[in-house]
Amino acid sequence: MTQISPKHPREPGFGHWRWQRISAVATLGLMLYFTYLVAAIGPLDYSAAIAFVAAPQHAAALAILVIAGLFHAALGVQMIIEDYIPLASG
Repeated sequence: MTQISPKHPREPGFGHWRWQRISAVATLGLMLYFTYLVAAIGPLDYSAAIAFVAAPQHAAALAILVIAGLFHAALGVQMIIEDYIPLASG
């Protein structure tokens, strides 16, 4: 069975690989944080949800979650395009 070794820092693509892992961990951690917060608060109506998001610490964490999630998605889409869509030149 082939063992997958971590990429070496000098290999091409290492930076992309590293940033995809970092963004995945950041997104997962923030998603767990928000899941815990929403579960601990209980049912929210619209005004309570707006007040929750208006709190500076929650707004900052939510903004970081959205940015990290979009960054992670962009890296993934880039990798799919590079791996599975052939170049027009052949």
